[in-house]
Amino acid sequence: TVSAVTLDGFHIELASIPVNLDAPLRREAGATELNGEFRIENCKAEDILEGFLSRIIPEVSRVRTNATISLQGTCNGTLGNGILPVINVDLEIPESHISHNDIAQDLRIRLSASASTDSENHINLSVMTLEAGTKGLDLNFKGGAEDITGADPLIKVDGRLEGDLASLAALLPESKGIKAEGKVSALLKGSINNSQISVYNFAGA
Repeated sequence: TVSAVTLDGFHIELASIPVNLDAPLRREAGATELNGEFRIENCKAEDILEGFLSRIIPEVSRVRTNATISLQGTCNGTLGNGILPVINVDLEIPESHISHNDIAQDLRIRLSASASTDSENHINLSVMTLEAGTKGLDLNFKGGAEDITGADPLIKVDGRLEGDLASLAALLPESKGIKAEGKVSALLKGSINNSQISVYNFAGA
């Protein structure tokens, strides 16, 4: 019986996603002890779109992007017997452009986010930076959620949205028959538990 395995410099490609692993694994008392790192380095998003994803969602074949995805994480602790290891994951997409055959302007996007678990099996998410923009649209957002699988997650938001409906409508083909006018401006900042969200009290979050 093999009770321990060490992965050192292990590399595997899953659906066009290159994954690197360094981790000792030890099996004991029906659970697995983990203490390792995993990385996805500069994975081209377009390779994922053109690969397996286009077979599932054909529409993505009309999307083009120069975005790259980098992800690194650590995993330490016990997996099994109702216990999760402590996991920390950081995700980075540097400023990139996304285009679609039916839309006249590229979308600009940048993302920095993280996810983690803790010793009490809580799962937490954090968005440090989310920026998106095109002609007639500008979005800046940061926020997160604590204990997202728990009974009452805490949600935090800090964002700004500016939009020009006429400019956005002009990006779409005339065949869509969409016309709009006016401007949209929104600021949202605060924290609220999931149980508190309603149209009556959300403004006071």
